[in-house]
Amino acid sequence: MRRFPKPRLLNRWIPMNTDKKRKEKAPQPPSEKGELLSPLVKGVRGILPQSHTGRLIWLGFCLALFLASCAAEETTYLHESAKLGNLIQVQGLLESGAAIDAKDGFERTALHWAVNRGFTEVARHLIERGANVNARDRNAFTPLHLATQLVQTDVAEMLIKNGAQLNAKEKSWGKTPLHYVAQFGPESMADLLMEKGADIHARDNRKLTPLHYAALSGQKGIAALLIDKGADVKAEGLDPFTRQPGITPIHLASSPSLREFLQSKAK
Repeated sequence: MRRFPKPRLLNRWIPMNTDKKRKEKAPQPPSEKGELLSPLVKGVRGILPQSHTGRLIWLGFCLALFLASCAAEETTYLHESAKLGNLIQVQGLLESGAAIDAKDGFERTALHWAVNRGFTEVARHLIERGANVNARDRNAFTPLHLATQLVQTDVAEMLIKNGAQLNAKEKSWGKTPLHYVAQFGPESMADLLMEKGADIHARDNRKLTPLHYAALSGQKGIAALLIDKGADVKAEGLDPFTRQPGITPIHLASSPSLREFLQSKAK
């Protein structure tokens, strides 16, 4: 009968990563050139030891998924670097001649993604390098649409300073950035857009003004700002749900107190 191998022989077969006496490798400082690795890959890199075959297989699998994702979304390394907020990688790619306004499968540029993910410094660098601040994605959203919706005041100011169109309309509803801010806030962003010259009388595809959306969403503070700037309380548009004509901000007021406030301003 074959006996089970002795413990000292087993020690030769056990992978080195189970050896409690093995010294942990000292953590290495981050690469100066930057890394284009997802958090998943970085996590695996920390779990599996360097000599473990499984690590190589898993990293290869993650790389294959990354490349497949890039192919499916028609994305570029610059897009992915912007999504990860990797400023060093973005700088290196641009120095190497990467197309700064290349579009992915969503027709978004690297600037769209930097703004969308909230990476201010990456967005700043792209703008300084001449990225198109009025680029439009599949739904005709500009970076300013995204910056205002995500309440990125610094980025919004940078975009406007570098020529972003304040009254650009997206495709689905025909809304300008001010329409969205009037609907969702905050007041500070609405004040910024109006201060920079956004059209308070702009109409969307249903002929609704920013004041209509402020009333619909109960944004009394923004409604007051719009009225102070000259917004028309009696402006008529189509009901956003039934498309019934003749709808004013007063009709859409979300509360009795807001309706009374708008009625008082209509006199």
